[in-house]
Amino acid sequence: MTDKDRKIILDDDEFLVVRPLTWKGVLYYGRNTYIGLDEEGYDRLHTSEILELLQNGEIFIVFNKKTNTKNVIYRPYNQKSYEISIDDEEYGSISKAKKDYDNFNELNKKTQKILFGSKFFDALRRYIKGVISSRTFENSDNMIYSIGEDFENRLNSKIHLENNEGDDGFLGIIDLSDDEIWFYNTIKSRHFEFIDYSRYEYGDDSFLAVIYDRIDEEGRNMIKKISKFFFPEKEIDDYSEKDFVKLEDRITDSFGRYYNDIEYYYISKINELANEIAEEDIDRQLDEFFKKNGFDYESSTEIVTTPRKLFEIYSTVGDVNSSLSDVLAKYFKLNLSNSHIGWSDYYEYEYQADARIDRNEFNEKVKNELGNIIDKLEDDPDYREYINLIDRIKKKYKFGNMYQAPYGLYFKIMDINPGTKKLTVHLQKIDTEKNTKQNKVHQFSEEDFYKFINNPEIFSIFDEN
Repeated sequence: MTDKDRKIILDDDEFLVVRPLTWKGVLYYGRNTYIGLDEEGYDRLHTSEILELLQNGEIFIVFNKKTNTKNVIYRPYNQKSYEISIDDEEYGSISKAKKDYDNFNELNKKTQKILFGSKFFDALRRYIKGVISSRTFENSDNMIYSIGEDFENRLNSKIHLENNEGDDGFLGIIDLSDDEIWFYNTIKSRHFEFIDYSRYEYGDDSFLAVIYDRIDEEGRNMIKKISKFFFPEKEIDDYSEKDFVKLEDRITDSFGRYYNDIEYYYISKINELANEIAEEDIDRQLDEFFKKNGFDYESSTEIVTTPRKLFEIYSTVGDVNSSLSDVLAKYFKLNLSNSHIGWSDYYEYEYQADARIDRNEFNEKVKNELGNIIDKLEDDPDYREYINLIDRIKKKYKFGNMYQAPYGLYFKIMDINPGTKKLTVHLQKIDTEKNTKQNKVHQFSEEDFYKFINNPEIFSIFDEN
């Protein structure tokens, strides 16, 4: 026998499985079965019957080397698989020996995978050949949702695959991390907070510094004006992050409603835009990944491909015995390492959102609230008194400069509290005889401050513990 007469499917310690390809091959390998020669060398079937079998299906001869037995499996192209049993002593038509493949013994169940692959792969192969309908093919695997058949070429039919196992869908099959899958699901629900309202509540980060950096020139001048109400001694362009935090605290203490409106607007807008950008980027990455691998990406639970691509995938993976889900997982894992897919740097989307925000809308909203704060500062009698106090002090002293008072005392005005109208003053006492230097910070009313700089000895501040 030559390769033209037969194809060796399997040859191991237990089985030899041969597929005869010619009439001669059937007679030789089918000896002592109803399909081959009998013990005396005569054909058990007419030549025309053997040729009809070869034309309309596949014949497999299974030799069990351990039991020295032989079985014949016949696979009609347009029917289910059937066994032709050598135990049937009755001659006649092949139909008398047919049995449904689902009722085969364990031997035949094992050889089914050897010969035909998994249930899905076998159905795929038969669908492509036109042996089974699209409806029968749909029922071959739970992952197949529907088939849009191409009646001219079944290889190009559209197979809609769904994977509703758990929350991961196809994201789990392509081997993304748990964090990336969690982020994907959160983004799809639009519930991810890139900025929460506690970010600027604690620590040294200032939301006001963020606003000052992003607002237009008119808005910056408004913030500068507000800063002069609270810290007249310092130019805002020289502010450190901590200075912004201090100014922010003063503003929120007095005008929390207006300032919170600015914070709510900016944070909610950034979160909204960042969620949109993240979703766009993730969908783009997934679309590119699946398209590169022969699929149309619809959602995390639905992708579309063709019988041609699925057959190619089984060939690439080299495992026709695995289920569709297992083969896809192996295939995607092979290709994931060659793809730039992932979104672990979540806060990159926050930066992109800040660049995408509508600057005209942002400037208008923020300046409207800053204007409300300035109006209150200028029109409120209490704040008017505070502003007049600042003006009176600034006519004589510059905030932050050190001045000398009697009896070896020095002072520097640091701040004026808008609520209490008290001056915060840094005091320094130098004793040249003892070569000592003492420092104190004290708060004065305006009246007491002027008393102190003229008669510091009446206060005994440096005698306090």
